[in-house]
Amino acid sequence: MNPHHIRIKKRSLGFNQDDQRDGDCLIIDRNFHTVQSALIRGDEEVSLFNWPSFPVGMWQHVSPWDQYPIGQEKIVYFTNFPKRDAPCDPHGLLSQDSRKAIENPRWEGMKFKFKKVLAQGGHGYATLWDVVFEDQSVRRVVIKRAINPFSKAFDPQEETRFHLRYDGAQHTTQIIDLHREVLDLRARMLKDGKSKDGTKRMGKQWRAEGKKCVVFEYMKYGDMVNIMQMVSTRNVQIPAQVLWGIWECLVLGLATIAYTPSESSGNSSFETWWKDVVSDREEALAFLDRVEREWKIEHDVHLDLEVLNVLAGQDPATHPNQPVFKLHDLGAWSYCMNQNWETYNESEYWSMREPVKPHAATPEQFTKEWDTLNISLPTPFVRETFAGEDLEKKGGHKIGGRFGIWTNIFLIAKVMESIMTREFSRFPYQAVPHYRTHKPTYGGKLQTLEFQHIDLELRDMVMRCLHEKPIDRPHITHLLRNLLDRKQLGFNNEGPEAVERWWKALLEPQAPKPIPAQAPPPANPVKQAMVASAVKGGLAIASHMAQAAGNQGAPNQPQAHPHIPPHIQQIVDRHRAQANIKKPPAQPPVQPPVQPLFQPPVQSPAQVQPPAQVQPPPKVLPHLRHHKLQFSFKLLLKHLLETSIDVKVSIKVNVKANVKVNVKVNVRVNVRVSVKVNAKASIEFSPELNSPLPGLKSSLKFGLEPSLMFFLTYEGANRMVIKKAQKAKKAGRQVPPRKHDAIAEYVEKVLPDMPVAIRNLLTRSQHLESQLENDGFHVYSFVN
Repeated sequence: MNPHHIRIKKRSLGFNQDDQRDGDCLIIDRNFHTVQSALIRGDEEVSLFNWPSFPVGMWQHVSPWDQYPIGQEKIVYFTNFPKRDAPCDPHGLLSQDSRKAIENPRWEGMKFKFKKVLAQGGHGYATLWDVVFEDQSVRRVVIKRAINPFSKAFDPQEETRFHLRYDGAQHTTQIIDLHREVLDLRARMLKDGKSKDGTKRMGKQWRAEGKKCVVFEYMKYGDMVNIMQMVSTRNVQIPAQVLWGIWECLVLGLATIAYTPSESSGNSSFETWWKDVVSDREEALAFLDRVEREWKIEHDVHLDLEVLNVLAGQDPATHPNQPVFKLHDLGAWSYCMNQNWETYNESEYWSMREPVKPHAATPEQFTKEWDTLNISLPTPFVRETFAGEDLEKKGGHKIGGRFGIWTNIFLIAKVMESIMTREFSRFPYQAVPHYRTHKPTYGGKLQTLEFQHIDLELRDMVMRCLHEKPIDRPHITHLLRNLLDRKQLGFNNEGPEAVERWWKALLEPQAPKPIPAQAPPPANPVKQAMVASAVKGGLAIASHMAQAAGNQGAPNQPQAHPHIPPHIQQIVDRHRAQANIKKPPAQPPVQPPVQPLFQPPVQSPAQVQPPAQVQPPPKVLPHLRHHKLQFSFKLLLKHLLETSIDVKVSIKVNVKANVKVNVKVNVRVNVRVSVKVNAKASIEFSPELNSPLPGLKSSLKFGLEPSLMFFLTYEGANRMVIKKAQKAKKAGRQVPPRKHDAIAEYVEKVLPDMPVAIRNLLTRSQHLESQLENDGFHVYSFVN
């Protein structure tokens, strides 16, 4: 259903908005929150006070809940976000503003060096700085500043107050007082005798509040979204020990918020006490028992606890094996409920119902229990409904408006669920029964088969923290006991070193991996057929084609040596002996190739080739045999030159339109050895015009007496012989080509596309034609 078509039931109150008192929840606010919460839950019907319909102009404020059909599941993954290190100040306006306000003035005891803009929010932006002190030491800090200095949406004093409330804690981001650090540095330099008048930097005293900004410690690895983008992009599994390490940081951050400051804690950080007892399990359990009995929970509620406000940094002193995770951005949406329960009116309670972020809403904000509550109620009744940490008191709500430390527990569990599922958000919010407690929980996806590989105890604890009712969620001390018990069980005999290796592999720059060698492409089926035909003893084909096709099928087979007829080998051997040339050892007779000890990989049926069977030459006269040579064009020329050949050449060149060059060469060769050979050869060069890198195809055909033919094809890749075309004659009628030449040209053009059998037939016909030409006969063989 389209959200704009949600069904509305009108409910009359008996009074209008103009009749309401100061401090009452206005009808317009109540109806807006009702529609928004219905879309969050996926409901198709709502009940509105005094309204028959929802005003069209208010839908823009309900976004993003009105962007997709009601109840349709919408999942946003961490990989859907742009990279966190992407530029967020394309026009440079924010950097100009920060440089003008912070870098340009002269400050006492220090100077600022601008690095970059880190992030931009709705009301403020964060920048990275290096602060250089008088002793030339450098501290890197992050400065959060209001986009509009005159806006009240960003209150740096309130944000500073809440962060300083947890001053000294290890798992909340810390405020940096730069002026105090200047004074401390000068005191140390004076004590050490290093203080000189020339080293002091004079200027204005730094006051962050005066510049509408807050100075935070630098967290090296950014927010949790940045961490999860690296995990999701590399598709790595997070080990159980790593997940429990993250969960421990989040729980200790909650404990700091719950118990700091407190009169019973001596106004010191909870973690100050915890680190002294955590090494001894029995002592730690006794400390938690005392905390439950004697310490008072402050119930500071932070409604903006979500993945973007959990930062990862480096602290080798306290976290040597993993980053430290800290809760950030406290103050803007923070409430001290111990005081608010006694002072808030109806309008202030209803204002807390507005979710700060769509993906970080709590049941206390969107539960349907709100719909049963009237407005413009007396103040005592309002406080009876919402106030107090007694979640079972008579007359109080069970879920709606009951904000407390349990609200923070739900939000932190939501962060941990996102880490385990790798989902930034999932809508709508729908509760399912817990598989053990059978109570409604919003972490039902963790009990599906998809996440069975994740530690069961951790999933169970997170699902309990996501229970719909606050009273069903575990207490903060229960979470700390659970951490102690899980650490005692161990993690498959893996120590902290395994955690350190995992984080190092994720966060440190990775060396580029070498490109693996690619396997040669499979042999062309046409080449395979030609090789098979040649092996069976009929066709003399190109040596490089036979070798390439043969090697594809058996990469581990020994390469066979080229076969040369015996009487030709004798001539070459005799000449080498006379020239006193050192020749390679004699080649043994060609034997069937020996199979290797291991079998090559099995190929697909289309690529499997039968093993080549070497057949003995047929028992016919030598001059009628059809031999195959497997040496290159260069090797042939070398052998001809080594045998003292006298060559007389006559060349006839025909050039047509500078496109195709045909060169016919008649060569008579007299070999002055024991055998006289008369040879006729024709060489044809035809450049390939359609190729981006023209190659050169040439064919060399020998007719040798007594009736011995060699056929060799040479392809020179990326080489082209350039013949300068002769100028065409201005006068004279062009003689048409002879029928024999036209047929030969046509056959040469269509031959590559012909089946192998036709090509074999043509080759045999050309051989017969050459034999008859030697006796004075001319035979024209062609293919229709």
